[in-house]
Amino acid sequence: MVEHVAERRGKPIAVVCIDMPDTVSAFSLATRDRDYIAVDRHDAELSQVNSTVHELGHFLYDGRNEGVVPAGGASPLSRELAVRLTPALNVDEVTAFFMRSHYESPVERAVETFATVALDRMIALRTPDKHGFRLTFTHRSTGV
Repeated sequence: MVEHVAERRGKPIAVVCIDMPDTVSAFSLATRDRDYIAVDRHDAELSQVNSTVHELGHFLYDGRNEGVVPAGGASPLSRELAVRLTPALNVDEVTAFFMRSHYESPVERAVETFATVALDRMIALRTPDKHGFRLTFTHRSTGV
C-alpha cells in the first residue's frame, strides 16, 4: 500500500520507527522529493500498521479536505520534542499540527475511516476461509 500511494504521489515514502511521546503514535511529513511516515517503535505491530495506513490517508486526502486545527488546548507534542523530531521545520507549526488529533476535524475522521477499512481488508485478505481461499470480495454476500 505504501508503494501504491508513493507511485500515485510521484515520490518515495519512507516509513521509520522512532521513539514517540505517549500522546503521539505517528506523524507524516511531505517534502518536495520524499514523504515520511514516523510511527512509534514501541507500539504493537498492528498499531504500527494502522498508524502507517492512517498517515497514508493524509497523503491521499489532506489536499481535498482542509483539516481544521482545533482552537485552544495544548499540543500533545512539546516544543522540545518538536525541535528534536523535525529540526528543519518551524516549531510552532509542528506543535500546532499535532493539535489536530482525536478526530475533531473532518479530514482526521476521513483518514481514520480510510485506515480502518483498509486495515480490515488487509486482515480479511490474510485470513483464509474454511476452504483455504483468501477472497478479494469477502465483504460481499452471495449474489452481489
